[in-house]
Amino acid sequence: MKNFITFLFIFLFMFSFSQERERMSKEQYRAAQKLFILEKLNLDPESEKQFTSIYFETQEKIFDKMVSYRKIKRDLYKNDSADLNECNSLIKKMYDIKRDELDIREGMMQELSKIISVNKVLRLPRIEEDFRITMINKIRGNNN
Repeated sequence: MKNFITFLFIFLFMFSFSQERERMSKEQYRAAQKLFILEKLNLDPESEKQFTSIYFETQEKIFDKMVSYRKIKRDLYKNDSADLNECNSLIKKMYDIKRDELDIREGMMQELSKIISVNKVLRLPRIEEDFRITMINKIRGNNN
């Protein structure tokens, strides 16, 4: 019954979003992502609560890193008159941010493996990718 309600909510959410064709807020995206991931992982209520806390705190950290990365990348591409040292400095910052992001992801995976099975932790990147593909298809109007 829980899966049916979750599926129904996701279906109605996606249907209303596809009808409006408006940009989805960050909160709406996170809510849809949470439902999608939790349904796929099929966690018990206690694990679900701990998972959600760890996962979305980590996602916020990763989002902040992505914003910094994009800003530096934009600065690098816009600055045609930058000398070699400036370019190398920006490139180094970009790689440092990506390393930090990987460290954050690794820490999340280690934390999650303490509360859910390793098998479910290993499935998480694929579930995240499935969610992104689902969202892209919904935005494009594909119902696959």
